[in-house]
Formats: sequence, C-alpha cells, structure tokens
Amino acid sequence: IAVATHPQARALAFLQIDLTDREFLEHAQAASPGFRAGILGLLRDARAEGRLAPCHLPSLARAIQSTLNGSVLDWA
Repeated sequence: IAVATHPQARALAFLQIDLTDREFLEHAQAASPGFRAGILGLLRDARAEGRLAPCHLPSLARAIQSTLNGSVLDWA
C-alpha cells in the first residue's frame, strides 16, 4: 500500500476509498441523511431565534453539506 505524503494526495486518497471501498461507501451513504438532518435542525433553530433570513432551509442544508464534503479535500 502506498502512503500519500502530500496533503492534497492524502485527501484524494481518502476520496478514492470513499468511492472504491464498498463497505466504507455503505457507511458513508448511511450517515449522509442523518448528517444533513442535523444541519437542517441547526438551521431551523437559527431561524426560530431570528438569526437566519427567510430561505428554503432544505436547499441551504444541502449546500452546506456539499461545502463541508468538498472541504474534506482540503482537510490537511
């Protein structure tokens, strides 16, 4: 097994595991809806506290989750 030493190489290696390791992918896919639901809950709380302008919360939750997922490529 090759070990990636450059930060971006490590991030891409992690992404590759995400896409090629069936067991890992199943866990990631199972966790994704719960993760988005948690984001949505936080957004609803923010709206209820008057800290968030009117918007479509499910779309915003998806955008935030996509941004967080993309940031994994820059985690190192």
